[in-house]
Parts: sequence; C-alpha cells; structure tokens
Amino acid sequence: MAVASNFYHVLEILKDQFQSRFGHTLELTFYGSSGGLKTLVSDDSEKIDLFLSADNINTAELEQQGKVLENSRKIYAQGLLAFWHGQNVVVEPDDIKTYIRETNPPAIYIAEPVYAPYGHAAKSVLEKYGLYQTLKDQNKLVIRRFVKTVWKLIKDSTRAGFVAASLVTKTDSNGNKIDLPVGVTLVPQRLYTPLLQELVILKATEHEAAARTLVDFLLSDETQEFIAANGYKRAPVEREGSSRTLSPAVSLHKHESRFPKAVLVIVWLNTALWMLSGA
Repeated sequence: MAVASNFYHVLEILKDQFQSRFGHTLELTFYGSSGGLKTLVSDDSEKIDLFLSADNINTAELEQQGKVLENSRKIYAQGLLAFWHGQNVVVEPDDIKTYIRETNPPAIYIAEPVYAPYGHAAKSVLEKYGLYQTLKDQNKLVIRRFVKTVWKLIKDSTRAGFVAASLVTKTDSNGNKIDLPVGVTLVPQRLYTPLLQELVILKATEHEAAARTLVDFLLSDETQEFIAANGYKRAPVEREGSSRTLSPAVSLHKHESRFPKAVLVIVWLNTALWMLSGA
C-alpha cells in the first residue's frame, strides 16, 4: 500500500487487528504526500496493491489514467484540519485569524500545497484570512513537503502551524481518543474544500481478494468508529441506510484453497528520497 502520511500511524495500530483476524500481512514500509505517492503508484512495476490518499483528486486522476480497478474508489475517512499554536490558552475556531494577527507568530508552518492535500487546505484557509501572501512577503510562511514533517517541527514548541487533526489527537495505547491538546483548534470546515480521503485498488495488484478484504475492514462500522476517534470524520455510507459491517464471508480464512494469504504492500516516501529523486 501507498499511504498518505496523516493516516500512517492510524493504519499502524489497525494493522495487528487486521493481520490476526484475516491472516494477511501488511508491510508498512513507506508513507508520504499524496501527490508524490500518486506518481509512485502510477509505475506498474512497483507492484503496489492499494493507495490511500488524503484526498479524492489524486485517486480520480489515477482512475482516469486507467491505473485502478473498476469501482474500487472508496472514501475511507474525512480529514479535519487543525491549527496548532502551542500555547496553554484556548483559541476558538472563529478566532484563529484574530489570534494570528494579534500574536504575530514568527512563522506559520504548513505542508506543501501542491503535493499535500492538508497543505492545500491550509493555504485556502490563510487565503480566506487574507494572510497567505502577507506571510510569504514577510518570509514567515514555512512550507515542508509532508504534513507529518510539519507536525514534527512544531509539536514540542510554541511554533504555529496547520496540520491534520489526526496527528494532534491524543489517544491511549490502544489508539482510543482522549482529547485534543489545549494548544490545538479545529479549523472551521467551511474554510476549506472537504478532505475526502479516498483509497483505490491498483490494477497492478497481485492480491486483489486480500486487498478487497482490507477495504471492507477499513469501511466496517467497527473500524470507522476507531478512525473517527483518531481525528477524522467517518466515511459517508455508500447508500442511505447501509451499514458496512464485516461478515465472515469476506475473510479469506474461508477460502484458503483459492486465495493464499497475501502480503499487501505499503509505501513510505521520505523527504530525503524525494530530494534525491528530484521529485
């Protein structure tokens, strides 16, 4: 699998449950920005089974290129944008613009708008605030390739920035939500295009049945509740009144003679790799 960086840690927690339940293996090797990963999965020789994007644009482009299995595009989560200010004060959602203007942080950190959907959302918010170009002109806008890199740079400081809510949500050892830190404010969703995080199964997959089992697992009610507790909104159901619960029928334990256990491939593109590749 190729996995958007905002969802990597959530999938890492879900991995053990999926593996023990269905007997397949998830290789969590790489993650990265959705735009960069889309380029990678376009190469059929990489033998990637699934792509979990942070938006529905990169997946749509892959579908137009004929790279994905028919009807495999599914929304697995709805992303939420958060503003980190690092201060032990409460900033209301509608007061973020005022807070930035009045406190005048030395810099605002965001992910790369071209490659990272959360960076694009952050840019849209700052533009609606009338601050994006001003911050650029003052050299106060710091842009990093991945949203997870932005979080690493600001999480232990009073630096300000926009990141995925999933990265700042406090959870216990089992990944269950505790709360958002005081230094975090959820950005009003009306200020950015909905982050409909889609997955697709690649035509190059050699483990289609196992990939579909994982998709059903991710879209099941049980897993969706867990995802929602980790900084997302649940994926919308495909049709009104439907309930995506896992039935034993989707487990390949029931069809061992036809479908051997599979190793599903996850890809992580780190900043150094992209810099070396010139991407």
